[in-house]
Parts: sequence; structure tokens; C-alpha cells
Amino acid sequence: MWIIPGLFCGWVAGAFAVEAGGGASIDDIIGQLAAHQAERPEEGELRRAALQGILEFLQQEMGDPAACLLTETEYQNALGAARGDRFGVGIGVLIVPEYGIRIMEVFPGTPAAEAGLAPGAVITGIDSVELKGRGTQEIQALLGRHVEGVASFDVMGDGVPRRVRLQPVRYRVPAVSSSQVEATRVVRVHHFGPDFVSGLNRALASVPRGAPLVIDLRDTSGGTKSQVLEGALRLTGPGTAWQGTVTLVVNAGTRGLGELFAGTLRQGLQNARLLGTSTAGVASVPAYYRVSPDLVLEYSGERLFLQDGTTWERIGLLLDVVVHPFVGLAMLPPPSPVPDLQVDAAIQLVRGP
Repeated sequence: MWIIPGLFCGWVAGAFAVEAGGGASIDDIIGQLAAHQAERPEEGELRRAALQGILEFLQQEMGDPAACLLTETEYQNALGAARGDRFGVGIGVLIVPEYGIRIMEVFPGTPAAEAGLAPGAVITGIDSVELKGRGTQEIQALLGRHVEGVASFDVMGDGVPRRVRLQPVRYRVPAVSSSQVEATRVVRVHHFGPDFVSGLNRALASVPRGAPLVIDLRDTSGGTKSQVLEGALRLTGPGTAWQGTVTLVVNAGTRGLGELFAGTLRQGLQNARLLGTSTAGVASVPAYYRVSPDLVLEYSGERLFLQDGTTWERIGLLLDVVVHPFVGLAMLPPPSPVPDLQVDAAIQLVRGP
């Protein structure tokens, strides 16, 4: 229950003065104002104004990056995203400004998989709009504007151009996927949902504990703290600690639980290093409070700390190696394959000094 001290300062004592030593809740104040204020505002308008004031306080005074008001649909989408629920054509991508979009991963059973798209292919146009020469925000806008409608993609794969038309659908992304690049296992973490630990176990089941390992945590955040800590223990615990060199790839989308996982592994493993670009600096998990049947307040909930009690709040995790994802890629003429500079550098790092 929110109390607003001093709200009636400067008002003449009257019909709804607050007794000395008492306090009025938001609901009390809204009800009184709606009934007695000269302009007779609607309670719904007053409630929205009060919520807006709370949000501004959390954002500006408390520096809470998570404070926002969600519709019921946005709230359900947030919960679903933490479990791996997605809406789209079923691809993981790397947007290369001034060039195009590299397809990093294609998820089974999605429109992209059914159309035969494969990792490594380059999307050069969307709806007949060429991507070359366009910035990141422009490309993101073109990629994200198809909420329900069919999108056409110009794709260059194996040097052969083609156009495919895809209808976005709802699908579920696994928590973990993996691939083998010569002697290095590359593990991609998409989220820390209920199947994260089991997925991590499957990805590492056939890999010797002394083998080099790359863990890709770019744009990873949602899930539960318990899965993060159990997964970290899988790699750092007595008898199970990873003996080989480990490189953790991070970026500005690595936030909250993603930062906790990366930081815990870096502290718990002697041979673990962080590579990429600065992380988000969000040391909390989101919490939710329903304020009406169709509105939910999101704010920063439980604070997160590393095992030694330190935090990365607002500054992000300290990197061992900085590698930017796009340097020089715009100079590659299609159909040149677009390298993933960060993962390529991580593989080199685990293989030698």
C-alpha cells in the first residue's frame, strides 16, 4: 500500500482532512478526489496519473530501468518469453549495419525451417527493400514490422539468390542449442527457462571436461535464478568443474540473469574469460504487480550479486577481450558469407593464448 505524506500540505482543512498521525492510501485519495474535487475527475484517470507518478519516481529518482506499465498482452508475452515462447518466422539473426542480416540459427518446425533456410545464409532484402546501406535501426524496423502478415525475404545462400515468403507463427525456442566447430563445442544459451539445466547437460554430455568450450550468452536474459545457479554449478561444482578453457561471449543484450550466469562462471572457473562488448549492467530480476484487470506494473525485483558479494549494477561485467561484431563487415560484397567475428574470436581464444 502506497502512502503519500504531505499530499494535503497547503490545503484548507475540510471535509476530507486526514487525521493527525494517519495516512491515506492511493485508493482512499482517488476516491475522495473523485467525489469532492471541483472538476470531478474520473477515478480511472486519477489512477493512471498516480501510476505515472510512481513510474517517474522509480525511473528518475530510483534509477530503475525496468519500471514500466504493461498491458495484459505485454505481460503474458513477457512471461512467455522467459519460457522461450516467440512469435516470428523462426530464425536467430545477426544484423550487420550497411550490409544485411546473417541467419545464425534456424529453429526446427518453424516457417524458416520448412522453407529450407539455413545458418550462414544472408538476408539481403525484405519486401523488395534492399538492406545494403541501411543502419541497424532501419533493418530492425523492416524485420519487426510484420506482426501478423506475410513477409518476403531475399536470401543469398551458397551463392544462390532466392526469394521466400514466410508467415510468422508462435513457436518455442529451446533454452540451449549447440554445435561443434572442429574441436570446440559452441553452446548457445537462449534463455534460462525450465529446460535450461537439462539442455545444458545434453549439450555437454559427450564433451570431455578438458575440452575447449565457448558459451554464447548474447541477448540472453529471461528465466529463473534457480536454473541459472544450478546450471552454473554444473560447470563449477566439485567433481564437475570444467577443466578446459572457457570463453563466454556477451553483449549489451546480456542482462540480469545472463550477467549473473556469466559472472558466476568467470569467478568459479580459473580458465574462463569474457569476450565481446559491454553487458547491460542490470543486476536484478523483473517483478510484477497487477494494478488492474488489464494493467501490470513491472519493476526491478530481487537484487543479484556474484558469489563474492560484488555487483555489476549500471556498469556491466568487466571484459577480458573486447571484440565488436561488425568491424569491416559492411565492406563485404554479397554473396560473401558474413562471419560471426565474436564467436570466431572466442574459438581462437579457447584454442590458444
